[in-house]
Amino acid sequence: MNERIENLALEKSFEQLDEAERAEVLAGMSPEAYNQLHALLSAAPALDPGPGPAAPLRARLLTHMAGAAVAARRRPYRIPWWQAAAAVAMAVAATLFFQKPVIREVPVAIVQRQSDTVYLEKPLWRERVVWREKVVYRDRPVALVPATPADSTTVIFTPGTSLEKEPALMQFFVQVR
Repeated sequence: MNERIENLALEKSFEQLDEAERAEVLAGMSPEAYNQLHALLSAAPALDPGPGPAAPLRARLLTHMAGAAVAARRRPYRIPWWQAAAAVAMAVAATLFFQKPVIREVPVAIVQRQSDTVYLEKPLWRERVVWREKVVYRDRPVALVPATPADSTTVIFTPGTSLEKEPALMQFFVQVR
């Protein structure tokens, strides 16, 4: 919250404010919220603060809190010396472990033979065998007589028969165990 509005609420109610102060308050909060803040700040000194600490205890606490604030501004935490040494040792070990090896080679003269022959690589295409089937429709059906085993019943199926009319056709699609 704005400190200026708090100081105004401590001194004046919303009705006692002049135009500039009202505009400043209305930019931050509603008149009802300002009146509640004024009532709260006016009633705050009347609240029972309870017994305070003894004078020597209060002085020691204030001294301790001031020292803690100064120490916090300098360095908020302390690192033990062994942790710092371990961190440095790990950094050195990681540097040595992940270092790429340096390979020093002695240059050797290499004799290269060149020829002026050009090799031409030509892919050889192999012939593929393509099987094509041609479906021929005839005007009249060809009579096929299937060889029937002795123990089965002879059923001749006509083309275009549905499974609803001939449920025995389902044996070609489903394996029965």
